[in-house]
Amino acid sequence: MHYGKIYPENRNERNDGLEHGISHPIGRGDRSGCLRLLLQLRKHIDLRSPLPNTESMTRLPASPHMPTPDNTLNHEQFQVAVAEATRHFSLIRKKYPELKGYLVLSLLGEQTKINSSPKEVLSEFPSLVANNEAKTRMLRFLEAAHPKDETQSARERWQQQFQELSMELGYVGICQVAICFKDLKYDLIWKLQADELVDRDLTPQTKASIKIVLGTISHFSRTGG
Repeated sequence: MHYGKIYPENRNERNDGLEHGISHPIGRGDRSGCLRLLLQLRKHIDLRSPLPNTESMTRLPASPHMPTPDNTLNHEQFQVAVAEATRHFSLIRKKYPELKGYLVLSLLGEQTKINSSPKEVLSEFPSLVANNEAKTRMLRFLEAAHPKDETQSARERWQQQFQELSMELGYVGICQVAICFKDLKYDLIWKLQADELVDRDLTPQTKASIKIVLGTISHFSRTGG
């Protein structure tokens, strides 16, 4: 299914700090005025007071459902996002019972079903998984032959190791949750484009596109749970 491409907006932002910075030196009168101001402020400020010990300040623990600063979701956060996106999609289907389709994870021309296994994700949509040591270990593990013809205990050990490696994978938070239509009904698609239940910023607002985006997995990891 073709969704089209989203190109980053080419913004030519102005550096106000450089274009509007102060370029004139401070004169003698200005310096004397600054000195008088500092002397007045000194009356109200105890310069001998020690700075607060920031290391001893109590810090709130990070929420397990919040993406990391680099916008990468861990296994638990990804599962929360999938569950929340699926729940959100049920609201859309309830509002539009004629809609026939399913959810996919999509980004830059790659996609996979939202309920794909880690093995399917790495095969169909490898860029969804963050590039780190966990991904490398999983790829190497999958390259080895599956113990189909070995003993039951060997197969169980393989499955257990597979599950452990899956728990270590990270997922790129900017990946989009989109609808893959089984039956194209253009009038329905145009309605969905303007519906508040979809992400209208990520959904192209044009009849030249059939892409309907519900949001990113990072967004659903925050709203779910």
